[in-house]
Amino acid sequence: MNDLTNKQGLAVREKPIEPVVDNGNGDHAVVATKDLAIAKLVSEEQRIEEEKFLAAKETAIEKKYQGIRGYLRLFEVSRVIGMLSLYLYLDQYDLHHAHHLKHIKARLEKAMRLTRLAVYGEKLYGIRMWFLHVFMLSIRRFFSR
Repeated sequence: MNDLTNKQGLAVREKPIEPVVDNGNGDHAVVATKDLAIAKLVSEEQRIEEEKFLAAKETAIEKKYQGIRGYLRLFEVSRVIGMLSLYLYLDQYDLHHAHHLKHIKARLEKAMRLTRLAVYGEKLYGIRMWFLHVFMLSIRRFFSR
C-alpha cells in the first residue's frame, strides 16, 4: 500500500488498482496476454508480418476510394440511407397521415375563429396536403413492389 497525502495534508492509504476480469469460472484472476497459450503459438515476427500485411491492405482499400470514386461511394451510401429512411417513413405513413388530418382540422377550427380569408387559406392548405397524400400513396405503391 502506498502512503499519500491529500489536499488537506492528511495521510491517506491507497490500495493499488488491480483490474478484475471474470474468466467464466467464477475466478477473477488476471492473466497477462503474453502468458496465454495462444499467444505462445505466434512469434513476434509473424505478428509484425501480419501488421504490415493489414496496413498494406488498408492502404490499398483507401486508394480505391480517392478522387471521383470516393464521391461515388459517398453518393451510394447516402442513397442507401435515404432509401432506408423513406422506406421506414412509408411503412408508418398511415400514422403520419392521421396526424396530418388532425393537424389540418385543428388549423381549420382556429381559422374559423379568425377571418374568412384565413378559412380560405386553410382550405388551400388542405388541398396541398391532399396532393402530398396522393403523392405519398403513389410512392408507397411504387416502393412496395
